[in-house]
Amino acid sequence: MFTLCAVCIFLGLSVYYFISWEDNSNEPPGPKPWPIIGNLFHLATVSDNTTLSLGILAEKYGEIYSLRIGFRKMVILTSKEAMETIFINEAALARDTSGPSGDRVFNKNLGIAASHGNMWEKTKTWTFKTLKHFGFGKSLDMQRFTKIESQSWFADIDNKIDTQGGVIPIERYFNSSILAIMWKIIVGRITPEDETNMEAISDKGHALMQTGFYGIAVVMAYPFFRRIFPETLDYNVQTDYFTTCNGISKHLFLETESQLKSSKMTSHSSSSLLETFVQNYFAASDPELFNQLPATFEAIK
Repeated sequence: MFTLCAVCIFLGLSVYYFISWEDNSNEPPGPKPWPIIGNLFHLATVSDNTTLSLGILAEKYGEIYSLRIGFRKMVILTSKEAMETIFINEAALARDTSGPSGDRVFNKNLGIAASHGNMWEKTKTWTFKTLKHFGFGKSLDMQRFTKIESQSWFADIDNKIDTQGGVIPIERYFNSSILAIMWKIIVGRITPEDETNMEAISDKGHALMQTGFYGIAVVMAYPFFRRIFPETLDYNVQTDYFTTCNGISKHLFLETESQLKSSKMTSHSSSSLLETFVQNYFAASDPELFNQLPATFEAIK
């Protein structure tokens, strides 16, 4: 069944490809795309790790280069400087919110990753300004956060070596430490319940990375396949990760909302990005920016 559908769709896409061919001379450099599949072949042959593939291609084409994933055009940024260049450019106001990207935010215009236009400009400005207030991007504060998490990280690894021996999955421990640093900045504390939530996010994220390159690439190239073959392409694993993250976000928001209502905290006493966001929501300082997320939570089970 899968093979028959794939052949029929391939033939249809072949016709569409030759009808819709465009001149790409004004785009950033990149590997020449193949018919139908675009640059999927280049990504797959470089490495079975998507992130590593993008980095290797950057060594050849530069820190800003273009790819075509199926029929979808993308610009890849592989350095901090490149991201800064894009973020201060008005061209970055546009976003592709179709397919999987839209699924993650319930097809709403919100968040730094999925919003566009004026909403993205407001979100970017408020988020980075507030994160900086709580230490993100400040060398001394980041060093302090990193030192604290590194100590617990190495202690945990030593404990695993003493009790289990053998090969230790360092990558998972490293990712968990980064998650803990960001959690402390955003939420403002790490309780036993927080540790459980972070572990759930880490486990779901690890499962997502273990699905490999091919399913993610096919869904990116041809989003409609995610509805037809969700298990074959491991899209159910991707959905599980984002559902978990959304559920935890909803819980944190409602918990903070309840605490702030009972304590009547002012904006000057907030200790985290989360508290500041909820306080701005209460104050209705910018309904377009702060009222979108609570409305979205209604769609989260």
